[in-house]
Amino acid sequence: MKQSFFGIFYSKTHNKHLSSFLAKCCYLLFLLKFTVQKLFLTNNPVVMEEKKAREIINQVYSKPEYTIDARAVPVDEQIDVSVIVPVYNYKDIIESCIDSILNQQTKYTFELILVDDGSTDGAADIVDQYQNRKNVKVIHQRNAGIGGARNTGLNHACGKYIMFADCDDYVHADFIETMLNEAYRTNNDIVICSYTLIKKKDGKILSEREIVCDENNIMGYKDPEDKIMNYQGLPWNKIYKREVFENVRYIPGFWYEDTITHFLLFRLCKSFSYVEKSLYDYMWYEGNFSHTQTKISPKSLERYWLLEVMAEETTRVALKTDRGFYKVLLRHLGRVFYSGIHGFPEEVEQSAFIMGCALLHKYKPTENYHLTYMEKQLEKALLDRDISKWALVCQYQ
Repeated sequence: MKQSFFGIFYSKTHNKHLSSFLAKCCYLLFLLKFTVQKLFLTNNPVVMEEKKAREIINQVYSKPEYTIDARAVPVDEQIDVSVIVPVYNYKDIIESCIDSILNQQTKYTFELILVDDGSTDGAADIVDQYQNRKNVKVIHQRNAGIGGARNTGLNHACGKYIMFADCDDYVHADFIETMLNEAYRTNNDIVICSYTLIKKKDGKILSEREIVCDENNIMGYKDPEDKIMNYQGLPWNKIYKREVFENVRYIPGFWYEDTITHFLLFRLCKSFSYVEKSLYDYMWYEGNFSHTQTKISPKSLERYWLLEVMAEETTRVALKTDRGFYKVLLRHLGRVFYSGIHGFPEEVEQSAFIMGCALLHKYKPTENYHLTYMEKQLEKALLDRDISKWALVCQYQ
């Protein structure tokens, strides 16, 4: 929440120090308001067996089946980075995205992998116009979702580094140059940059906001891996060393398929760096996927199933379900989980909540671990199965 406050003030002042100070002040007031509300809150523990809760959730939306196809691809030492762009429709604007990548001003070599994911509006024909370029690969496949399209790209990528772009966005001309300069200089596994959120409607720009991370508001955690976990997991404002994707793939078919992947990548990452420069324009169009996925539907219950899959994938890639995993799980059982199940009938909402409580209890570590104040409040609410307190905490995360 402190970082969110920072973003709001920075968009107005463009002064990091002032924005950081104001963000901390607002956060303190935020905590004070939370504390007052908590004093007047009546305990409301949910009494329901996990088995019963699971039966109810399975009747509404059972756990989706998925398969992981992680193919080993030989590295081409002549290619510095593979740029993967999943394509699904957007025929009227896709050329802007593709051209922004092909027109990169850089000394580095790159390949562009365009994965047409069963487009239905003619975007596939536009993609085909680029297939004769020597550094462009065009792949057509049946619709598998954005995660499936990214996986196809990964299974054909030969570069030493990996980057992604969404087909309705725009990449700044110095993205590859700036990011690879930093990657090669530091030998870091992941390099992250700032980006600009541009909201458009009917071809007109409604607003522009540069999203900058302030380390003063994401630091203060005792475990080293906590720092990167407080950066956004968006796939497209990063360059990754290809090794971190060796066994990791996106979970196809899920709405939030990148949630699991970015937690795995961040935990596999041994070192990273942040470039405080906007190098990517994230275009927010009226009616795009970001809007259509927000309504409550049975599929919203994937917010829980993703957590079980995250545990399975953590084991599959040989990471430990240790305190680092536990804190990732805890944070995801907060506002993100709440927004996915709030609005269902009471029995369904309580059932999903109980399953989340049971999952957290299962992975609670025996050794000591550090939590922030609000994380402690969230943990207590979940372990006590107090749904009212949990709902309150989630609104203040």
